[in-house]
This record gives sequence, structure tokens and C-alpha cells, in this order.
Amino acid sequence: MAKKRKYGGALDEPLEPLRIGLLMSDDERDEVIRERIEIETTKLNQLSEYYGLATGDHRSLALALAREHVGGFKEAKPKGRPVKWDLMAKAYLYVDVRRAAEMSVGRDKYAAVAMKPCWAEFIDCVEGDNRDPDPAETVRKKYLEARSDRFAKVAWDAFLMHQHENDIEKWDADVIEHLRKPALSDPK
Repeated sequence: MAKKRKYGGALDEPLEPLRIGLLMSDDERDEVIRERIEIETTKLNQLSEYYGLATGDHRSLALALAREHVGGFKEAKPKGRPVKWDLMAKAYLYVDVRRAAEMSVGRDKYAAVAMKPCWAEFIDCVEGDNRDPDPAETVRKKYLEARSDRFAKVAWDAFLMHQHENDIEKWDADVIEHLRKPALSDPK
């Protein structure tokens, strides 16, 4: 049996049985029904608040509940192995290799990037036991993959904007932050 979800407060409390007596007048019966409607409306509003929805948006509430409890409304998990090198990581790598090519004449641009601590840790983390013994070769292969990707060119333009605004530190901080948490899915 499924675990009961604890929503908190009145949402976890069951409703009192609705008691409508045979000898009740129409006004008394209407009052009992009105009180029940008020209680249910309050609970619906609390449930909407729990899901972060606007009060009275019952369609969105129904969808939120269906997505949580009905299999046909849940998103299928991607099949296969998780993506290790997401678009953003490849784009950052593309930019760093181009930067290294501009800054280090005569040096191996791939080795220069592979030796940067953020990239060395990232490659070690995502490649694991299957990594190439030469990290520069991993950088080269991933750079060649990224080179034909439009997103890498957009990242290059974004880097140039940071460069124009003298904000390279922010760019580098964003790269480091992204590489510290290897992405498990493509942001497509």
C-alpha cells in the first residue's frame, strides 16, 4: 500500500461525516451542506497553496495531483546511460580551448585546458575508469564534438561579451560552478 502523504495541517485531517437527518428542515440541510462546501473549498485552496498554484486554479491543481499520482501523467525517465558531457560543459570546453589557443602560442592548447584544475577534476569525475590516459586527448575529442555545435558558438559569443565588459572572472566562476556538478541530462 502506498504511503500517505503528509501535506500538513487541515489537509491531513479527515472530514467529519456529513450527517443530514431525515427530519431536518430545508434550511438546516442547506446550512450543513454550505458548511461542508466551505471546509472543502478551504482545503482545496490550501492544497493549491501547497503546490504553489493560484487559488481557484483547479485545472492546474488537478494536473499537479495527476502528475504525482497517475502513471500516465508522469514523465518517462530517459533510457540508457546518463549524459556525462552536457551541452553546457562542451560549450565551456570549446570556449576554454579557443582561449588557450589565443593565449598560448606554441603550447598544446588541449593540454593547457586539461591541466586546469576545474577541467582535470571534471574529466576525472565524468570519465571515471574509462577515461583516456591522456586527458589532453579527451579534451581534444570533446572539443572536436563541440566545434560543430551551434550552442558552442553561442557560448563563444557570450564569452566575448564578458570579455568586452571586463567580466572574465564571472565567466570563469560560472564555468567552475557548472563543472563541479556534472550534469546528468542535456538541457535541450
